[in-house]
Amino acid sequence: MSRLGHGPWACVIFALVFACLPVRQARAVMVATTIGNTTAPVDDFGFANVGVKSDGATGVYLGYRWVLTAAHVAATNITLNGHVYQVETDTSTYVTNPTGQGLSTYADLRLYQITEDPWLPTLKIAE
Repeated sequence: MSRLGHGPWACVIFALVFACLPVRQARAVMVATTIGNTTAPVDDFGFANVGVKSDGATGVYLGYRWVLTAAHVAATNITLNGHVYQVETDTSTYVTNPTGQGLSTYADLRLYQITEDPWLPTLKIAE
């Protein structure tokens, strides 16, 4: 006879307990892969401004040589429209969260400049 934690009954009991837990609304975006999405949409909002960094992460060119990426990845060279743009030394900065709202000091966002202008459109960002 198997013990409760090591047999098929453990899965059944876990499923029953899990099914009885209160339900809370959750929302998420699930992406199986981003490799196949290489064509700009008809109403292009800045598709060319999205680039791949040398560490494999993505970044968004905002304008005036500024790139936005996640803070948990490095400020690295970025490829936009097939051209590699170098990081401008000592320009990396973290975006801060507003104070008094119970948030951490920094958002998971990093800004840095590249050494050349890629001549892409400047993205409009809401205030």
